[in-house]
Amino acid sequence: MKQWFYKVGDKESGPVSQEELLGMLKRNEISSHTLVKGGNVYDWIPVGDLEFAAEPLLDVRPSEPDVPLEETRIVNEIPKSRPWARFVGRMFDYTWFLLIAGWILAAMGYTINQAPTGIIIIPFLWIFVEALFMGTWGMTPGKWMTQTFVKRGDGKKLSMRDALYRSLSVWWLGMGAGIPFIAFITMIVACVKLSNMGKTTWDRSGKYVVEQKKMGPFRVIALALFFLAFFWSTLPMIYYGS
Repeated sequence: MKQWFYKVGDKESGPVSQEELLGMLKRNEISSHTLVKGGNVYDWIPVGDLEFAAEPLLDVRPSEPDVPLEETRIVNEIPKSRPWARFVGRMFDYTWFLLIAGWILAAMGYTINQAPTGIIIIPFLWIFVEALFMGTWGMTPGKWMTQTFVKRGDGKKLSMRDALYRSLSVWWLGMGAGIPFIAFITMIVACVKLSNMGKTTWDRSGKYVVEQKKMGPFRVIALALFFLAFFWSTLPMIYYGS
């Protein structure tokens, strides 16, 4: 009988049988994005990618014992998706990139406060900066602050090609190419899909795995102070520019 191991957060559990694994999936104790390995699979992959797990579960008759309360508690404590954390992480990246781009342009005698040009250009330029971060470091500063990790199905970091494809998809499908009104609509659609399905369109099409950990109070406070400082510093420009 094939034995399987599964990973929830950083905790590796198992072994369990194929029937037990399907039973946990059917009871929503694990999701289709939970990483597993075992049988003839030697690398961590999402359980939803396994052929037997992709079949309808209605005919499954698992005879497995109840999952221990401690394991159930750990599974239930970890959220399936955190749309707001991912949104905050992306806004953090856009903001610090906007500040750096503004400083560079100011040194060259230009300004970036001519809306909507700056609003549209910054997300587009960020495509290539984000791809560079993801293809080399494996995350962006915003993803590090919000403890959001994007990997391939085999658990490895994205290649430069994968990172560029994902960044382009986010820019087009999630940010509406930076066009203000369209971006508002696409962000709402992406948020609803992420909340309901646990995965965005671009991560599902690219078969990417997104792992999220608890941020902790330090990161929450640091992010709050960063955005407060940014908005406070822009108030004079808004006041005198109006």
